[in-house]
Amino acid sequence: MERIAAFMDVELDAELRAQTLELASFEWMSSHDSQFDDHFVRNSVRDKMGLEKGGIETNIGKVRKGGGKVGGSKDIPQEVRALLERRWKDALMKKAGLPDYSAMRTAAQTRK
Repeated sequence: MERIAAFMDVELDAELRAQTLELASFEWMSSHDSQFDDHFVRNSVRDKMGLEKGGIETNIGKVRKGGGKVGGSKDIPQEVRALLERRWKDALMKKAGLPDYSAMRTAAQTRK
């Protein structure tokens, strides 16, 4: 915290330090979780993705107990997985001939 304050040329007194620690805590963030999710992103791209208003809803919060990466593809609802697969086929298979993410990574690495 001290290094960031120094970099930003901000005086980090005891009051600001205490406030920063509180606002950066899991407890505070989890009690204000809507400030740390991507609902605004989903809402802004919903029409472009062909999603219905009030359609598939998922938990898109970033405040997770223990931090770091949580979950995996097995946790993605089947309905969402099917939508992603359709989008992949339309955008990447048809246009670029990339059947899956692994093929895309391989193609990107060979172009370096």
